[in-house]
Amino acid sequence: MKTKFKSVTVRLDEDEDGGLSTYSEDLPGLIMVGERPEEIGPAMEMCIKALIEYEGVSVISIHRSEWRFAKTNETMFGPGHVTYLVEVPEAA
Repeated sequence: MKTKFKSVTVRLDEDEDGGLSTYSEDLPGLIMVGERPEEIGPAMEMCIKALIEYEGVSVISIHRSEWRFAKTNETMFGPGHVTYLVEVPEAA
């Protein structure tokens, strides 16, 4: 079976109350909240898989890069992002 990779970039923003929220322009509906990236990360792959499979596409594997932050003096983390490479079957 031939496969291809779909790139999903997830943006992370610090909320006014100090929490974190995520969203992705690459995968509508992928929105999560938490206190730290370590809390959000483990559930992110499950959500990505569920949203892609909801579209009728099987997910073979998911690979994650490291979180990247633009830390400022005013915020704990600053805006950040992580990219997931999702391996899916290539359409016939």
